[in-house]
Amino acid sequence: MDLNSPSQNSGPAALDSTQFDFRALPEVAGRRKGEFQAIMRQSVLDEIHTHGQSSRDAEVCGVLVGMPCRDDAGPYLHVEACIRGENATSASANVTFTAETWTHIQAEMDRLYPDRKIVGWYHTHPGFGIFLSGMDLFIHQSFFDLPWQVAFVYDPLGGDEGSFVWDDGKPVRKAFLVQSDKPAGEQPVPVTPVVDSKPLGGKMGIYIVILILLLVLALIAWTLWMLFWMGGNQSALLIELQKSWVRLC
Repeated sequence: MDLNSPSQNSGPAALDSTQFDFRALPEVAGRRKGEFQAIMRQSVLDEIHTHGQSSRDAEVCGVLVGMPCRDDAGPYLHVEACIRGENATSASANVTFTAETWTHIQAEMDRLYPDRKIVGWYHTHPGFGIFLSGMDLFIHQSFFDLPWQVAFVYDPLGGDEGSFVWDDGKPVRKAFLVQSDKPAGEQPVPVTPVVDSKPLGGKMGIYIVILILLLVLALIAWTLWMLFWMGGNQSALLIELQKSWVRLC
């Protein structure tokens, strides 16, 4: 496929998996025998999410890298990596692959994945859901029209995502499967919440004691001030204290 010019095909041919490489995968949850399904590595999803979250007000895009394969359950698409669409023209509601984008993608394919294929593309829909717009359909039909190529859409605001595969000449949204590819040493470690051994009542008691101490200090300061103001007249001070008590009560 010429990456720099759209295909002239009217639509993809029927899927023929007889030429696919035979590759047995570890058991993947949700795999259905005889049905062509996209299986994405978790690391690829993580990279798409990271790319999408980096631009929450404009679309971003890239290509999916891997191989169409088959095993005892039938044909499947194995998405093993992705390449960001650098220098793509993007806006809030559309994205376009430019010549510079394709040049970058081809260079990365030659450098990193010479034995793999471009198996589809991804782009984001920030805040407006999972579907293929008119421009998306044009891109998909023009550059990714092989029967095993897919389109993946991710909404970085809503968090939804979906995969579109060719079905009877049309891209149809179908469930994709996720393959964990993180080494055992990198699996998340369960975190046990730390429970405060001190009851809330104990903290409240400390706050009350502090408040009482502050009130006592304020009363002492006020008493000293009144003694100074009244020239040491204790009788007058007692009268003022009684008046203050009456007002408080």
